[in-house]
This record gives sequence, structure tokens and C-alpha cells, in this order.
Amino acid sequence: YIQFVEANGLVFFSAYEGINGQELQKTDGTPGGTAAVKNITASPGSDARNFVTMGGLVYFSAFNSDSGPGINLGRDLYQTDGTFGGTISLPINSSQGGSNPLDMATHDSALFISGQSRNAGHELWKSTGGRATRLKDIYPNPGNFYNDGSNPDNFKSAGQLLFFSATNDTNGRELWKSDGTETGTVLVKDINPSGNSDPQNIENIGGVVYFAANNGT
Repeated sequence: YIQFVEANGLVFFSAYEGINGQELQKTDGTPGGTAAVKNITASPGSDARNFVTMGGLVYFSAFNSDSGPGINLGRDLYQTDGTFGGTISLPINSSQGGSNPLDMATHDSALFISGQSRNAGHELWKSTGGRATRLKDIYPNPGNFYNDGSNPDNFKSAGQLLFFSATNDTNGRELWKSDGTETGTVLVKDINPSGNSDPQNIENIGGVVYFAANNGT
């Protein structure tokens, strides 16, 4: 599906445009004001996705088939202000492959990312603008270049907390919460003590968090 986000009077999305492939686009609602923001990589394109907005900027993941200063080969985190020069890579990994962000959300003026790093797999990362830092290694499992990690996803902001699904080696896949700090990122409840409750479709309705889960019975 096509995802649209609005920032500073412009709508951003990803679309196929022939020679350059699937790339980041913007529109002000007119034919003349609809154009590619930047050709991030060669055809078949960067396949920009996972759009979120924060502080007037749009953050997203995109694939780059070329590496260079400040740019990793593979899918990584990007930000844009809607200009060519203001569309830049924010790599999580240093001199490694892309972080392959799987999910992103904004909460309390910060960007939270499910990103992959060396010997940590997909874990929870945080950015308040600029390069992200890992918030917590929920599922420590060193040994492989890229292991599975806790794979946090289904982010949902509710009040002062961010709720999400994550996996650890003790409880399996359960509901977690974070106040934006490492010590404040904790398991909410082991809903299925005999396996994974696998929380899905997390929603904030009137300040109450609702979700679907398997309690094992």
C-alpha cells in the first residue's frame, strides 16, 4: 500500500517513476508541485517506507545499493526536510551494513526504531534528532554477526509511555513499555507463561491500551 505523511504543508510518499524506480516523492497538492525529492539509489529505487514525522522532518527507511561516507550499503534510516540536500542518511551501524529498520514511531519528542546492529539483532533504538543510539538490548544474544534480537514492533504511544511487542529469552514475546530510558524499558506482564502471547494491534483508546494476545488457554 502507499503510505502518506504530512510535514510543513507537503505530503510525502513513495512512488515508481520510471527510470529511477521507487523513490521518495513530495506534493503540495498540485501537478506542478509533485516531484521526486531525491534519487537515493540506482534503479529499481530505494523503496522508501516506514514514514513518521517529528519536529517538521520526515523520517523513513530506504535502501541504498551504494556505500560511501556516512552511507551504508542496504536499508537504513533517513530523514528529509523536503529538499535534495536535506535528505540524508542516519546510519545506526558504523562502517557496516544497513540497520534494516522494521518499525518506527514517535513518542514524547523522540523517534523510536526497531533497528539491527552487529551482534545485537533488531533492538530498540532512540533518536531525539540526528543519529540514533540503542536504548536497550532486550534480548542479549551475542555470537552471530546479526542475530534475531528482541524484534520490537507494534509501537503505540499512550500518555508518558510507549508500548510495544518484544521477545526476550525468559518470557518469550510479550507486551513491553518504555518511558524513554533504559531502566524504564520493562516487561508489562508475562501474559502467556507457557509461550508467546505475541501482542498485536496495539491501540490507545481514551488513554487505555487495548491489544490482541494469546494467553495460552
